[in-house]
Amino acid sequence: MKLLFKILAYIILVLIGLIFSLFLIAEFAENKVTDIALDKINDGMEANISVRNVDFSLLRNFPFATVELQDVSITAKKDTIAHVKHIFVSAETMPLLDSRFIVKEVCAEDGMAYYRINKDGSTNFDVFGAAAEEEENDTASKSIYLLLENIKLNQFFCSFKDESKAIRAHLYIDEADADIQINDSNKTAVFNGTLRADNCHYPASKLMLMKETKISMNAAYNNGRINIKAVRIETDGAELKASGQIKQGSSIETNLRISSSLFDLNKLKKYIPDSLLKAYNIRHIAGMASVQANINGLYNDSTMPNIDARVQLQKGSVAMADYPAIDHMELSAGYCNGALRNNQTTTLDIDTFNFTTGHSTGFAAGHIANLDTIQYSINSRLNLKLKDLLHYMPDSIVEHLDGSLFVQFSTHGRVPEQFDDAFTDGILAQSKVLAEFKDLNAKPDSSLTLRNWNGRLSYKNKQFTINDLSGEIPNYPLCIKNASLNGKYSGSIADFKGIAIHLSAFDISTDGSRLSGAAHINNLEHPAYGINANTTINLAEFKPFVPNSLVKNISGKIYASILSKGRLNLDSIADQAMAVLFNNSTINTGFDDVQIAMQDSLIRIDKLNGRLALKSDSLSIKNLSGKFTDITFATDSAGIINIYKAYLLNQADTIKVDGNFRLGDIDYALVEALSAEDSSQTEAALERTEPDEPSLYRFQAKGKITANSLKYNKALFTNLSALYNVTDSLYIADQIKFDAFKGSTNSSVRYSLHRDDRSVIKFKIKTMGIDINQLLVDFNDFEEYDNNYINHKQISGRLTTQMSGRMVMLADAPALDSLRLIGDISLADGELIDYEPTLLIANKNNIEDLKHMEFKTIESQIFIYEGGIFMPQTEIRSNALNVTVSGM
Repeated sequence: MKLLFKILAYIILVLIGLIFSLFLIAEFAENKVTDIALDKINDGMEANISVRNVDFSLLRNFPFATVELQDVSITAKKDTIAHVKHIFVSAETMPLLDSRFIVKEVCAEDGMAYYRINKDGSTNFDVFGAAAEEEENDTASKSIYLLLENIKLNQFFCSFKDESKAIRAHLYIDEADADIQINDSNKTAVFNGTLRADNCHYPASKLMLMKETKISMNAAYNNGRINIKAVRIETDGAELKASGQIKQGSSIETNLRISSSLFDLNKLKKYIPDSLLKAYNIRHIAGMASVQANINGLYNDSTMPNIDARVQLQKGSVAMADYPAIDHMELSAGYCNGALRNNQTTTLDIDTFNFTTGHSTGFAAGHIANLDTIQYSINSRLNLKLKDLLHYMPDSIVEHLDGSLFVQFSTHGRVPEQFDDAFTDGILAQSKVLAEFKDLNAKPDSSLTLRNWNGRLSYKNKQFTINDLSGEIPNYPLCIKNASLNGKYSGSIADFKGIAIHLSAFDISTDGSRLSGAAHINNLEHPAYGINANTTINLAEFKPFVPNSLVKNISGKIYASILSKGRLNLDSIADQAMAVLFNNSTINTGFDDVQIAMQDSLIRIDKLNGRLALKSDSLSIKNLSGKFTDITFATDSAGIINIYKAYLLNQADTIKVDGNFRLGDIDYALVEALSAEDSSQTEAALERTEPDEPSLYRFQAKGKITANSLKYNKALFTNLSALYNVTDSLYIADQIKFDAFKGSTNSSVRYSLHRDDRSVIKFKIKTMGIDINQLLVDFNDFEEYDNNYINHKQISGRLTTQMSGRMVMLADAPALDSLRLIGDISLADGELIDYEPTLLIANKNNIEDLKHMEFKTIESQIFIYEGGIFMPQTEIRSNALNVTVSGM
């Protein structure tokens, strides 16, 4: 035990002696070591270094000797380059005895430096390079050797200014450690510390708005290779972490990894140039973005390293003037420049892009490859609440809009060097679209409203489909139900003539109407078309579409089938419409209880039923019946041929009409009113138009017409019928039959036109049992004529006649001397009372019975020739006398 205490005592004494010796050595060697250190620092520099105080210690960093420099200032040309409050330089102790200063550690605290680049490119730090240049020129100088195993910088400030480029910044080193070794074969350095930067300025940027950037780095340099164990950069709104290696040479070899990053777009917005914000009217931008990337490979003027990066965006939002604000943006994307590390192998994959605007949402994903000739594929979905768009649409387009619209769009292809029609064709051929709208309500203007519209539209590979289209147009009102359409198109946008549209099926229904069928059209410039359709039209539904000033009421149904094809010239489509209708179309039409009443006219159609068929310029009528302004009409069959060729084109052809027509009860007063109305309209039309060209067509009509009755004033004609055969120059009415005045009539008329403006009328008249008294009563004794020979009070009896005759008309006037007539007249069972001719005979011959003569028959034969009326024989059988007379 005593031995142990002795040993400890010797050790303590040795230590105390050693410490005391170090104090003594340091005290005696201080001036010498200080001179060596200052000489080392000042060696070859053109700057002036001043030190307020120098302390030497062998204990501060034992076993190394430490020189403390206080308030060190470096100036050149009266310009302060640097100032450090404390510099501690530790060197190996033993080499100091040989006046060699081997630095092992440098620690600088509370310092500042000013680095400036002049406009000519020179710097205020060039003073430190003078020695290096001299040593390079001095072949006898020793090899470069620097060993700084531990350099510490604490609370260090650096001001940087580049006057040539108008760049400046303040840098701060809070705490940093570095190791530096430089000799003939090795150049190595290690840095671990934290840097800060503020008061940064860069031309044409808003870098001065940056409050502070903080860089934490742990890196090593080894003969041109930089090994970054970790680096972290933090600034206003941004943070980045990275690691990896960089090797310098003729090309830069990289192996870097950005492990994490974070960018606050709302804070980074302040760095965006005002001109850019104004150009895009950006009012707000926000979101948290992040990037992870691996960068591997060589970098030089012709080679890029391999870059594989991921980009993320969360809680993104952007607001631009005149566009809806976009919120809740989320993005996940990947970037890679591929095996060749150039544009050809570069790819961009957007895994997901989601956003919200108002109550609407959107999604997109896509792939882009080969930036030299971009190949792309896109898949997107959009769910729009249309009310969100109303604020951004002009009032002139729509007053009200709501509902939802879902759109799914996908496409792929290659971006060409030039955007032309071929590119548009490619887009259309390689795209798919699905659109679905629900509960769509819109009001483009006060006259049109769309309510509760729903439907789906799909497009793929030039084929399009519309399904379940339904909605209301309450202004009229009209309701579309379950409309559908299937079709496709062929051709190229570049070749407008070659475009063809084929509708394989379409079907549109309302509450009471329907249109269905198929159609096609080729060559939109000079279209060739075809249509095969069937339709049912409920006229009451379409009354709101007809001006109220024209139609008072309309109802009933029309059924039609349409088969038509042909070619049109768009420059003269109005002129071709009739040609298409009559020559290229087959139309079968049916009427079911159709009623039409005109607003300011007597014209009215009621209970129209029947069928019409139009084909090859021929119109056929089957079982047609109805009422025209209180006049019923009907026909079992009728036909009209050459309506277009002869009448509308006014060609030298014949219009042929063949039909049997039945009429009901006719009031001549109504016919007269309609004729007057039509005459006034015709006169007004003639005042507005030029005279028509002469008619070249011919006309031919034949058939039969019947009527229940005809009322003319008080006269009533019943059971009317007639056969007709009419041409341009010949009008024949045969078997004109009717019952009237308690008797009946059967007549015929032949009216022929001749070239010398002469016409010939031939006629036959046969009457049976006509009550002559009733005839005069019904015709008011023909009071409208001035020469009233007899009235109903003077004569009665039943008239029977049979006559035939002929007369020539010159222009519109009859040639009386051309009248030829022969016939028999019989008046039976009648009376003559106070008839002037018989009164003259009675008074002259004193025969009283002739004043009131009752006769059984008066039979006369009549013959008219060359202006003379001949009565070869007249027999009278009466109560007054029986007589046979003849005369002229």
